[in-house]
Amino acid sequence: MGNQKYSRTVMALRIELWGPPLAPLTGGNLYDRILAETLRNRGHQVTVREFAGDGSETPAASAGADVILQDGLLHREFRRRNVHWEGRRPRIVALVHHPQSSEPERGKAELARLRGEEHAYLRGVDGLLSPSRASVEAARRLAGRRLPAAVVPPGRDRFAGAALPPLPGPEEIRARALGPLRIAHVGNVIPRKRLLELLEGLAAVPEGTLAVAGREDPDPDYAAAVRRRARAPDLVNRVRFRGALGPAALAGLLRGSALLAVPSTHEGFGIVYLEGFAFGLPALAAASGGAAEIVTDGETGWLIREAESGSAARRIAACLKTLAADRGRLVAMGLRAAERHWVHTTWEESAAAAERFLVQA
Repeated sequence: MGNQKYSRTVMALRIELWGPPLAPLTGGNLYDRILAETLRNRGHQVTVREFAGDGSETPAASAGADVILQDGLLHREFRRRNVHWEGRRPRIVALVHHPQSSEPERGKAELARLRGEEHAYLRGVDGLLSPSRASVEAARRLAGRRLPAAVVPPGRDRFAGAALPPLPGPEEIRARALGPLRIAHVGNVIPRKRLLELLEGLAAVPEGTLAVAGREDPDPDYAAAVRRRARAPDLVNRVRFRGALGPAALAGLLRGSALLAVPSTHEGFGIVYLEGFAFGLPALAAASGGAAEIVTDGETGWLIREAESGSAARRIAACLKTLAADRGRLVAMGLRAAERHWVHTTWEESAAAAERFLVQA
């Protein structure tokens, strides 16, 4: 984003963004960081407060703010503090990427607990800011009321200022799609990203290879299971684990791939799909959540619904077989993905929408 200053036509705000530790590379943390930076560039005073959940944080330090943007991941920590506020209470806007109770891979007992906690939390906020319409509606259902809300999708210019070469044009996208079927998975190695199902699907397509870019420490047991599956005879030497990548390395991976595959159980938006589109990569994407607001099923990618063919792995395998056999379709989908990227909103435009809402919230 750089330090470019943008013109604004609204009053400058004192904004406090309360979030979890934002250093770990996740889509939600990336969204929070870029939104805070872009709001600062538009002239607002933005303070980021990271909460480690050790109980030492108190809302009183933010009493002088005009508005508090509160990452919904903190619902447990602040569902009571927001209600029992001592002194002046600023407006509180929940920044809900997606409710955790929307993640179907969690067990019934955990989902019930999360629904109760998120309901109590959302009853104590004044508004919602989310990256997708799907997340807004899910949060309103949990709150049991029609909270004022703004849909603020992530911008297409995530790689702006990273000193990267120009994005690939149509000829490069065509040539790449006709070459080796290189697939990229970008995301932490956790059950919600359905990497095990992706590996099962990949096993049915011998010409495909997979590069996995993401941290393995959030769920070491799941990561170990993924690595064991990748060492099986039908996948050996076809899967590379790259770890978490910086912008330049990630751009290089995407540029050298033909397909992005992140078939999650649920995504609030799925900033990774937009990143893939920038490089002309169609996406295997989540059917649940906000991914359908960026990925058009059958045109710029496929939305993986388990019910369609009995399991996510079989659906993934069918999509991969189609693209491996029909490179013309892979070319067409890649070109449409790149076109979709260029008509998507920028971070400046998204921040302008956010500030208009925060002034009124």
